[in-house]
Amino acid sequence: MEPDRNSHRHGGCIKFLSDFRALFIKTFLLAIRKPGQTITEILLAYTFMGFLLGMRYILDRRYSSAYRIPAFRPQDALFFNTSANVIYYYPGNTCAETIVNNAIDDITAEWPTFNNTIQVMTDPTLASTPNTTILSIYAFIYFTNLDSCTDASTMPDEVQYTLRLQENGPFYYRAQSVKISPNDYMWKRAPEDFCQGNSTIANYTNRFVGIQYSIDMNIIKYVTNTTQDLTSSVSVVTGLSMLVMPSSGARANSISKALFNSTHWTVLWTILFVYSIQVSAFSVLFGQFFKRPLLAKLLGFVVWVITFIDFYPGVPVGARYFLCIFPNTGLMFCLQVLLQYERRTIGITTFSQLYSNIFPYPLYIGICLLLMLIYSVIYLFLAIYVERVNPGEFGVAQSWNYLFKRSYWKPSATSVVKPSDSNG
Repeated sequence: MEPDRNSHRHGGCIKFLSDFRALFIKTFLLAIRKPGQTITEILLAYTFMGFLLGMRYILDRRYSSAYRIPAFRPQDALFFNTSANVIYYYPGNTCAETIVNNAIDDITAEWPTFNNTIQVMTDPTLASTPNTTILSIYAFIYFTNLDSCTDASTMPDEVQYTLRLQENGPFYYRAQSVKISPNDYMWKRAPEDFCQGNSTIANYTNRFVGIQYSIDMNIIKYVTNTTQDLTSSVSVVTGLSMLVMPSSGARANSISKALFNSTHWTVLWTILFVYSIQVSAFSVLFGQFFKRPLLAKLLGFVVWVITFIDFYPGVPVGARYFLCIFPNTGLMFCLQVLLQYERRTIGITTFSQLYSNIFPYPLYIGICLLLMLIYSVIYLFLAIYVERVNPGEFGVAQSWNYLFKRSYWKPSATSVVKPSDSNG
């Protein structure tokens, strides 16, 4: 037998794959040591996914049938629970007095508890009006072109008036809320959704419209010298009655409260696939810092929950890209962009929207996914390094700077013993 020198020199990539293979085998052997615990963890994940699918099935929109919205009548929405209790009008002639009195009588007929105190205002500009009088104004009706009116025959062709109401109290226009915060329309509600809200127009819908409607009707009755109820005759103009049908873009068995009705399944699958890669790499790295598996799982669960909470409205986009270092935050940012398209409900979100956004805020799904993959590779490198330095119960610890030693990347030649063919 004679020794022969055969150098086995491994490149950096081969060395990394070899170390990763060793780490994978070690993790696998540790997992199968307790098969019951491993199977339970796998079943918990499937149970959670089954719960989500079950919720999606429960929220099927087939239970929601078409219904009819009743006709809209402005006087039905009146709200008059306020300390202001006097209706003022100007000028104090017969025309204005008759119109205002008839208008308030119509409102009182619908709402018997409505205050019907009516007074003439002497100063239409309210400049010389005492503050106590101003605070008592529920509504001030100022006819700007009825000064010379004496009866219905002298009414102008176009009656002009100004209706003023108090803004203090529970109903005001909320000027500070009219400008919508970017954090609201980008991450919480679609801009279109704000058009359906009435928080900034409550004073208009619950007080102004009802009084204006009654005044308009009584101007018509006064000019035409009629006493009949005009509501039915003008319902085509002022009434709204419509049949609500399922959304035109929805399929027959679509889900009304599902999150991704307007997202192509391949986009969602890609996001979840990249997320699963990063979660796996992050879990391998996280587990290397603990010798007790139970402690690692408890702390890992805490980190998992915390990183799924959105603490980041208003942060710069660069900070969001950096926070993609955590799997849950990366997934959350991707889903937030998807939900922007979902709330818009125009078309289907495909891979063409990976590097676009409906708002100027440059948060893109494609960049988030790319960073999640890059962070996954970094996690694997760090996991191998930590495992070599701190192998735990199994393995031989390396020095902290073993990566910087030449002997690690280029090991010395090894001796291989081959059989000899000598005859004697």
